[in-house]
Amino acid sequence: MILKNFFTFGLIALTISIPVYSWSDEARNGDEITGVALKWLGWVDEGRDETSWKDAAKAFQQEMAKEKWKANLKALRTRLGKLRERSLATLTYYEPTNTVPLSCVLYFTSVFEHLTVRQEILFLIYDNNQWKVAGYFVHFNGGEHGS
Repeated sequence: MILKNFFTFGLIALTISIPVYSWSDEARNGDEITGVALKWLGWVDEGRDETSWKDAAKAFQQEMAKEKWKANLKALRTRLGKLRERSLATLTYYEPTNTVPLSCVLYFTSVFEHLTVRQEILFLIYDNNQWKVAGYFVHFNGGEHGS
């Protein structure tokens, strides 16, 4: 729940704030960002919960203890089943603020063995010259949420 609030607050703060500085075109590389996201999602798909947690941003790790992440991921993946199809719907960049670093949100449309997911959402931040996952959210067709 805290991570959901962080995500919601972060998006609100990002959309109403004035940029502090501009970031380079290198950081805006959509192919690189999508690659980072898909690599991380691949670990999630494979059940590599420890790897996905270790590679996530510090903010993610601080909000979601490793054992809680493992339990949540196992429950979610059991419910979803194996991935059948995933496609990137949108990627949106957000300028940094005083409290939130350079970031982006990726929306994926995904089909799993047991459920079609309306959206898988990844929130990435740019920290120390690399993109890291700071939030992962699943919106089911019925409006339910999971993370």
